[in-house]
Amino acid sequence: MASTKLRSLLDESITEPLASLIIGLVKSVERSTAIIGSGAKDGEVVAGANTQKRIVVAIDSDFKKYPVNYGVIKISGPDRADDHCLYQIFHAFW
Repeated sequence: MASTKLRSLLDESITEPLASLIIGLVKSVERSTAIIGSGAKDGEVVAGANTQKRIVVAIDSDFKKYPVNYGVIKISGPDRADDHCLYQIFHAFW
């Protein structure tokens, strides 16, 4: 069963249709583009996530150097990076 209490913020690296699939699974998810705006720098995404008490969800590893209070979920596949594979990884985690 999916958690309804964890609040997440999708980084801009999570593109369509993956973002819509995740939002369909977890209703408390917000997109960083909706909250912070398109093209936001990683530090701005972290600040938004920290302020809103959200976990950052990303495909890239850009958030290693930032203090993300509620954590980062980095999803990637070792051999595949297509949306279906990445969604399955996220779904299994969630």
